[in-house]
Amino acid sequence: MRTFMLRRHSPPGARAARGPSLAGLLVWVLTLLFCVSASANPVPNNVTGVTLSSPQAGAARVVVRTSAKPVYTARVADGGKRLLVDISEASVAGAPAAIVEGNAVVAGVMTQAFRDPKATRILVQLASFASYSVTATDEGLVIDLAKADKTGPAPAAAAVRPKAEQAVDNRVTDVK
Repeated sequence: MRTFMLRRHSPPGARAARGPSLAGLLVWVLTLLFCVSASANPVPNNVTGVTLSSPQAGAARVVVRTSAKPVYTARVADGGKRLLVDISEASVAGAPAAIVEGNAVVAGVMTQAFRDPKATRILVQLASFASYSVTATDEGLVIDLAKADKTGPAPAAAAVRPKAEQAVDNRVTDVK
């Protein structure tokens, strides 16, 4: 007995139509995997230093050094006696745990790391009520404070600056 195998004949171009769809699916899957792995591993940010200074009488400046531009939130706590600045996705790597020698505006500064969610908190204990501004740079945060009747954000976007910087006006006027 003879067995005959019937061959299926596909119309011309049938294989070519199946080929690109498989390649397209492969590209889509690889793109998806790359995007998921890229978002799962954000750039690590480390708080490497915290300093406190007095740029002028009645003012204080806290500089927080980081390894990348920080993403932060700030809020006032304890009836205006504390300023809490949380830096998301940041660890402490070399920054002091506490600065206990304050000035007329800031009594001290604490640096705390949290695991879940991963964040670093800069707790500024105020010696008096103060207005504040927080500025993010590629190197970290600058927290400027000035004595005030009530603790809250500084009224203007201009932070407390040393007098030498305040006298400089870099605006261009009357350009024709």
